[in-house]
Amino acid sequence: MKFTDKITAAIERVILSRVKSSSIFAEYYNRTDKKLSYQRQATSFIAKEVEDWKRAVMSATDPYTPRRGDLMRFYQNMRLDNHLSSVIDTRILRVQRSSFKFVDANGNENPLLHALFDRPWFEDLVRLVVGKNFQGTTLIEMIDLDTNGELARVTEIPQSNFIADKGIIIFNEWDQTGISYIDGVYQDYYLQVGNDFELGMFNELAMIVLAKKLGLGSWMNYISKFGVPSIFAVTDRLDSTRADQLAEMLSNFQQSGYIILQGNEKVEIPNQTQADGHKSFLSLNDVCNNEIGKRVLGSASMTDEKSFVGSVQVHERLLKDRYETDKLLFKYYFNTFIRQRLAKIS
Repeated sequence: MKFTDKITAAIERVILSRVKSSSIFAEYYNRTDKKLSYQRQATSFIAKEVEDWKRAVMSATDPYTPRRGDLMRFYQNMRLDNHLSSVIDTRILRVQRSSFKFVDANGNENPLLHALFDRPWFEDLVRLVVGKNFQGTTLIEMIDLDTNGELARVTEIPQSNFIADKGIIIFNEWDQTGISYIDGVYQDYYLQVGNDFELGMFNELAMIVLAKKLGLGSWMNYISKFGVPSIFAVTDRLDSTRADQLAEMLSNFQQSGYIILQGNEKVEIPNQTQADGHKSFLSLNDVCNNEIGKRVLGSASMTDEKSFVGSVQVHERLLKDRYETDKLLFKYYFNTFIRQRLAKIS
């Protein structure tokens, strides 16, 4: 080794001995492709049935080769229900909009530290942590820094691309091996929220949402059959040529608005079915929405526009217990896991 190389190596050892390990790790990952890669799957909104839910749950809870890909896609399909998404937002937004402060061991508030968390990534972090109540086990990536050395964003690792009970991230959802996120150099950059086999509240709401979707689909079929009255042409002519002419006139009636008939020919519009299909389907929809509201918010009155003021106030106090539980959940994860990770990576 040359004399100049020895001097350089000695200087590097002196400098490195005085630098914090977190700074060394940060610089190392700034110079390398630090993210764990995975193959993201396309979002699929193919209609789901009860059998799809059963298979997805069995796959996610398999004790030997658990896979959450099917369950993730089933949950994505459930989120298309606007009422379900709305009541979930009601729970999560309350935590996101709650005031918070940072204090030291003596209870003294640090306003400067608070200012560092007035960022979009912190809102996303709250959503992901509290969201585990609904979708189950969630894996959060905290690794991207901006030019100021602050955390730029948090990212959710798709449930199809990690195996919680092994603590690994896999490239393809069918892979058997992957890279650990619970130990080694990546443990400070990834956080698992929820236990290994937690399925979340979506699993409990699956049957209600499926029933609602089936009801809405049947309602659409009912409208297509009975919403627009059927039209019949009555004629005493037996030739096929005239029958074809009448058929064409009836098919064009909706666009033209009139029909020219001959002789004793006439058009009849039969009475609609006596069953009140509108009321039947709407009742099913209301029942499903009430069940969703009861499970997520503790009461259906919070989303019922006809609720009395007194009952809403009572249920608001009951709903507060859920909000406080959600806030306690986030406070626990932040103080126990997130705070230490942020100090190391930024």
